[in-house]
Amino acid sequence: MPAPRKPVADLVGYLNSQAPTLPVNQSISLAHYYRSADLLQAQATAYRAANNEEQLYVMLVRLISLVVETISKHRLCVKTSAQHEKYLKQVVAAAAEAEKLKIILRTKHIPQPRAYTSRRPANTVQITDTNALPDIDWAGAAAPPPAAAAAAAAGIASAGYVPLDSDLEWPPSVAEAAAAAAAGPKSLSKRLDLRDVHISVALMNDFLHYAANNTRRGIESCGILAGRLSASDSRFTITTLIVPKQTGTSDTVEMLGEEEVWEAESSRELVPLGWIHTHPTQTCFLSSVDIHTQCGYQTMLEESVAIVMAPTDSRKKCGIFRLTTPAGLEHVQRCSYRGFHASCNSEMYELCGHVYLNPNAKHEVIDLR
Repeated sequence: MPAPRKPVADLVGYLNSQAPTLPVNQSISLAHYYRSADLLQAQATAYRAANNEEQLYVMLVRLISLVVETISKHRLCVKTSAQHEKYLKQVVAAAAEAEKLKIILRTKHIPQPRAYTSRRPANTVQITDTNALPDIDWAGAAAPPPAAAAAAAAGIASAGYVPLDSDLEWPPSVAEAAAAAAAGPKSLSKRLDLRDVHISVALMNDFLHYAANNTRRGIESCGILAGRLSASDSRFTITTLIVPKQTGTSDTVEMLGEEEVWEAESSRELVPLGWIHTHPTQTCFLSSVDIHTQCGYQTMLEESVAIVMAPTDSRKKCGIFRLTTPAGLEHVQRCSYRGFHASCNSEMYELCGHVYLNPNAKHEVIDLR
C-alpha cells in the first residue's frame, strides 16, 4: 500500500506553482495563444461544474498568466483591440473568482492534490514499452484505407486521398534520424502534475489504414488527436481522429486548412490533444521539424502528445512523445530556426508516462480531405 500523502503546508502556493509564466514564442501565431486561453476557459468551466476547486483555481491562474504575461508580449498583440479587450475582461472575472477560491483553499488541509485521476478503469494499461503495443496491425499498415461503405456506416465523410506534393525542398534528415536513433529520447516518466490521457489501439490502427496509400509510396501522413476532459477525475480521453488536408514528402508532412480543423474541434467542443504521423521510411523519433510542431500543441496544452508510427523500424515501431518541461519546451519556444537543424534534438523530448491504453475509449474519424 502506498504511503499516505502528507498535507500541503501552503496549498495556494503549491497550486500557484502549477501555473508558471510561459515565455512568449513569436513564431507561434497569436491565434494559437488565444485558442489556448479558450481551452483554459473550457477546462475551468468543466472543473467548476465538477466542484473541483483545486484544479479550477489552477486553470484560472493559468488563464490570467497567459493573457497578461504571455499574450500581451506577442509582437502582433494590439492591447486596445476588441479581441484582446474581450480576454482582458475574462482575466478580471477570473482574478475575482481566484481570490474567492483562495479564501476557501486556505482553510483546507488536504493531501498534496493530484492533477491526474486515481480512479482509472481496471483494464487500462500504462504505456511503458511503446514497442510492445498490443493489436497494432503493422502487417496492414500499407493496406488500402477503409472502404467507402464501411466509412459511411461509421459516420465518416471520406473523400479519398488528396495527391501529395513531393516537390517540397527540405534538407535531407538522414543524419538527424541516425543521431536521434543513437541517442534516443529520455526515459519514460510520470509527472504528478500531468493529467492522464487515454487512447485506444483501435484509433491508431484506423490512422494506419487511412495513411496506407501514402505509406506504400514512402510519404508521411498526419492526423490530429482531439478529445474530452473528464473533470471529475482529471482525465483526458482521445475520442476523435481528424484527418486534415495535408502535403508530405518522405521526411516531412504539413497540415493544411488549420482553420477547418479548429472549426471541427470547436463545433464538437473537443480539446486538441496532440497529433499522430507516420515515418514510412525512417526510424521512430521526432525530427527537429516534428519537435517544433509538438511545441505548438504543447504550448496550448501541456498534456498534448506526439505519436510516431514507423512500420519499417525493427527496433521501435511506435513512440508516444512529449517535450520535456520546462527545459525542452522553453528551448523550442525560443528557437528561431526552421527546417531541419541540430539545436532541437532528442534531448528536447521524452517518452510519455501519462498515456494509457483504454479499450473502452470509443472514437470517431473526421476526414477533411
